[in-house]
Amino acid sequence: MSRFLGPCKVMRNDEIGESVYLMELESKEIASSAEPGQFVHLRVSSTYDPLLRRPFSIHDTSEKSFKIVYDVVGKGSRMLSETKPGAVMDVLGPLGSGFEIAEAKAETCVIAGGMGIAPLVFLARRLKERTDRIIGFVGARSKSKLVGDAALRSLGIEVFTATEDGSVGFSGLVTELFEKVVERRDLKGCALFACGPKEMLRALARMTVRRSMNGQVSLEEFMACGVGACLGCAVKLRSGEYRMTCRDGPVFRLDEVAFDG
Repeated sequence: MSRFLGPCKVMRNDEIGESVYLMELESKEIASSAEPGQFVHLRVSSTYDPLLRRPFSIHDTSEKSFKIVYDVVGKGSRMLSETKPGAVMDVLGPLGSGFEIAEAKAETCVIAGGMGIAPLVFLARRLKERTDRIIGFVGARSKSKLVGDAALRSLGIEVFTATEDGSVGFSGLVTELFEKVVERRDLKGCALFACGPKEMLRALARMTVRRSMNGQVSLEEFMACGVGACLGCAVKLRSGEYRMTCRDGPVFRLDEVAFDG
C-alpha cells in the first residue's frame, strides 16, 4: 500500500456546522491512492504539544486534494480549527483498510451518526459508480450539528435525516429512523455501510442479525500510532480474538465485532 508522509498545504478550513469543520489539504499522492474508509494521521502542531498525531477519516477526494471533517472536542481539534488556508500540515496516509465496495447491491444503505459522516461521502461517491439505488441516513444531536446530508444529495442520493432534539427531520435516533424505513420499504436484504458512535453500531448489529443483513462499519477509536505498533486501539471480535483498529480496520464486518463485550 502506498503511503505519503510529508507536508500538505491547507486549501480551506471552514466551519460547516456548530463547531464542525471541513478542511481540504493539497496532496496528489494521498488523493490518488486513498480508498473509502481509510484515514490520515495528522500532526496538529509544529511543536510536541500535543505530542500525538490525530486520526481523521478521508471525507472525500479530488484530483489533487483530500478533505477531512472534524468536530472541535479538545485541545488538538481546537488548534486545528484555528489553522488558516496556506498553512502546512504534516500528514501520514492513507492508512488502514477501507470498505469492500464489491459488496454493494441493488439496494444499498449508508448510515451516519454524528461525525460518522466523515468516511461516508467518499464511500457514497464510489458506490454511485456501481448502483443508483442508494439510500442515505444521517443523524445528529441537533440541526446545528447535522452535516454531510447536502453532500450526499448532491450525488443524487435519497437522504433521510434524524435529530435527537427533533430540530430537523425525524425526531429520534438515526437507527430508529433506519428501522422504520427498512420496514416500510422492505429493505431487509440491503447492503449496509455505517459509521458512528458505538451505541449506534451496537443497535445496528442487533437489527441486522434479526434481518439477515450484510454490513460493514467504520469504527471510531483513538489511534495513537496509526500503524498497529502501540496496541492502543485493540477491538475485540466475537471470535474472542483482538484486532488493531488502525491496521486491520478501521472497517470491519458488522457481525464480527463484539460490541457487547
